[in-house]
Amino acid sequence: MGETPDEFASPADVEQAIRGLRDEDWLRLEKAASYHVYRYSSINPKEVLAEAVSRMLGGERRWPRDVNFNTYFRNVLRSVADELRNKEKERLGLGTTVLVAFDDGQDGPPDGRDLVQQVEHQETIEQIWGLFSDDEQVQSLVLGAEEGMTAIEVQKEFNLSGAEYDAARKRLDRGLKKHFPKGWRS
Repeated sequence: MGETPDEFASPADVEQAIRGLRDEDWLRLEKAASYHVYRYSSINPKEVLAEAVSRMLGGERRWPRDVNFNTYFRNVLRSVADELRNKEKERLGLGTTVLVAFDDGQDGPPDGRDLVQQVEHQETIEQIWGLFSDDEQVQSLVLGAEEGMTAIEVQKEFNLSGAEYDAARKRLDRGLKKHFPKGWRS
């Protein structure tokens, strides 16, 4: 199956969309980058953001026209962060060991329970993200929840109508009940 010329946005369209981002958009994107690398103190979220922009402008990561720009950008951020985390684990010889950054404003590392809860939370979010990797609207809800956004803010940020939001919420709820029958919250 070949690509059609209109399947992806042009490099100029990508550049225009990036230039059109507001300060609050950049703050949200940096927060999303921080979320993806929060356990890795050696990875700067701004580097993730810069690398994502570089890949988008360089054509390495193309923007499908049928995908919302914010979702596309966040997917590129996640991909870049995954790659950088894997390189960092390899560099440190950690394999699948979790590397945690103690950057919560406390004097010293969190106690063991806090650390386990943080790791379990991240793993659960990654599982949820994987379950809905092909559902842009549900991904928007998950991202919004992780950023502490209200339903109205999610609808506005991701251009969802009330009906689309409600339908995505129902798909999310059904998917969570199916894949986490004993509950997904710790």
